[in-house]
Amino acid sequence: MTHRTSAAPDPARQFLRGAAAWTLALGGGAALGLTALHLAGPSGGLPAMAALAAAPAAASRGTPWLDAQGQANAETRAFLALLRRAGEHGLDPAAYRIDAIETALADDPAAATALLDETIAAYARDLTVPQRLAEVIYIDPELVPAPPTLAALTAQGTPVAALEALQSGNLAYQELRAALADYRARWGHLPQVTIPQGPTLAPGSRGARVALLRERLGLPEGTSYDTALGQAVLAFRAAHGLPPARLADAATIAALNKGAAGYEALILADLDRLRALPADGRRHVLADTAAARLRMIEGGREAGSMRVVVGKPGMATPLLAGLIRYALVNPYWNVPPDLVRATIAPAVLREGPGMLARRRYVLSPDWRSTAPLDPGAVDWQAVAAGRASVWVRQLPGGRNMMGRVKFMLPNDMGIYLHDTPDKTLFTRADRRLSSGCVRVEDAARLGAWLFGRDILAGDPAPDRRVDLEEPVPVYTLRLNTGVERGRVRFRSEGLDGGEPSPPHLPPRHGATKTDRSVHIKEPSAQQSAH
Repeated sequence: MTHRTSAAPDPARQFLRGAAAWTLALGGGAALGLTALHLAGPSGGLPAMAALAAAPAAASRGTPWLDAQGQANAETRAFLALLRRAGEHGLDPAAYRIDAIETALADDPAAATALLDETIAAYARDLTVPQRLAEVIYIDPELVPAPPTLAALTAQGTPVAALEALQSGNLAYQELRAALADYRARWGHLPQVTIPQGPTLAPGSRGARVALLRERLGLPEGTSYDTALGQAVLAFRAAHGLPPARLADAATIAALNKGAAGYEALILADLDRLRALPADGRRHVLADTAAARLRMIEGGREAGSMRVVVGKPGMATPLLAGLIRYALVNPYWNVPPDLVRATIAPAVLREGPGMLARRRYVLSPDWRSTAPLDPGAVDWQAVAAGRASVWVRQLPGGRNMMGRVKFMLPNDMGIYLHDTPDKTLFTRADRRLSSGCVRVEDAARLGAWLFGRDILAGDPAPDRRVDLEEPVPVYTLRLNTGVERGRVRFRSEGLDGGEPSPPHLPPRHGATKTDRSVHIKEPSAQQSAH
């Protein structure tokens, strides 16, 4: 947006300034919104849109950027200082036009006010709305992140305090933000020299490659692989997802040559993803599918954690956000149609219909009916070939795949959290074993935290529904990193969830609305994974 110095801004300029701030505060694209406004111009378009301009203009007049003399006040100086520290959140200070704001403060206070209003809205959006919302399926629209309005940020006359509070209650975000600072301090300042690949370097090795390795890890000059270098290599490997060793093998050299910036990009991608989590202290469940772990978070603190089993390769647990609304105690397992075709039908053909009774399966014509169906009346060859279908359920109890309870977030993908009778799965390092659902290590503990009581005791009736008084958000995300004792740990490829997710750069001021499109799923009860 271009501003020209003038003694008194005309109505068209006032409209453009207010509408621009309003567009950003509502989360619209700055570039797209301002282009449309400029095309409308002051002739003809202004009277028709006067009502739209009134609210943002009022908000702009109340923004406390200038003192009585039209000079930048303490709040404005504090805001500019905050923008200069945007890198602490993985954002780029250059994106917020600090120099342009300072020039306008000296030459054109009205233009400066417009720039400040636009910039605070953009910065608040970047702090609260992930750049690529489409990466996550939002089952419940109320969970879609939304930026605060300009009026809300400036209502108390202290917008800087309002900005600093935006993510203050987001535990996972604050942990990773602190770990980013630690990573930069430990690894970001080291010389980013390239080390040629070659034979593994180990204690006792000598030569030019050892000298480069010492330089890369910030050690004194030398050509010998001594104890200090071995310790430095061990620490680097631990931080960057490599097995513990004092050897600089090909994987270590590749990680070193990737550079701190390459790894920092993975941290920034995760910071962007974590901005979607509740920051107001609301309790929620975070399942990191890469680590195959679940966290229960309440009031900005971790109330507990446990291992989980997540989707296998080719049937990965989707990245989603939804509301756990109720539990089903003593559940049936509704076998997904693809598993009926791929596993149940071939087993019947191999072992005969008696296998259904042995494994406690019952049949119905389709999901709408509970009327029993005689296994002998089913063309199992056709089912296995995909030419026919049959609804298969496993009775509650025993070795039922759902265990004792399912935690339901209604959706058309058939994804939920549930118990499992096979607890040995949680001892595995690679827990990508399910058909998409999340199996929890301690369903009784999760249920007690969600409901405030033991929901497993009592009535043994099948599919006993227990409603939550207040639904609890659950997020399944795939993170590149974890934080252990305040330090970032990168995921190893092929371990606990496979290769890290690709980095998504943090948002930039002026991004269009289509950059953050939202994928919302409508609920359905027809499908079921496990």
